Amino acid sequence: MFRSNRDAQTRLVLGRRSVFGYDLVVLCGLYAAAFFFADGRLRPLVAHIPDPALFAAWAGALGAVAMSLRGVYSFHTAGTSHGTTRGLWTNEMLYWHFGKPFSGTLVGVAVFILLKAAVPNGEPSTFTTAAAAFVLGMQDHEFFNFVKRVGEVIIAVPGPKPDKNVPPGAHDAAVKTAPPSDPAGR
Repeated sequence: MFRSNRDAQTRLVLGRRSVFGYDLVVLCGLYAAAFFFADGRLRPLVAHIPDPALFAAWAGALGAVAMSLRGVYSFHTAGTSHGTTRGLWTNEMLYWHFGKPFSGTLVGVAVFILLKAAVPNGEPSTFTTAAAAFVLGMQDHEFFNFVKRVGEVIIAVPGPKPDKNVPPGAHDAAVKTAPPSDPAGR
């Protein structure tokens, strides 16, 4: 029994360290991309993509990595709290951590598209787009929920129009107080 608990603890520590290492590698890749873009070496490869779109994708990924690192710092393995406040680390979120930079990039591109739609006669500000992408890349779950709600409004299938003579909520109250019907149809 002691062996299995020790093995489980080792797996947790390895999972947390793997995420930390992965986040650092992605972060170094983002820094290298920014350096080579600023240096002019990457510009010819992406010349056809508007700068605000590139910065938004980059900032979304950066925000996502920041959130993943926050998770690594906020949770601890048993016996190693070191001032963390959230609780115990579990390996159930490994896919979330490893996919977070990619979903952050998607959010960054979506932010650019939405801001471009909001400013159809020009380019959205590069720094505004990047700042929004960074923040929403950190909170991609909230962003996807927001997009889902907007989609439900835009693509809503109209139902029957309410009767103007019936007060709001009266139909709901009538349904709740109606006697149950007999399943035999009597």
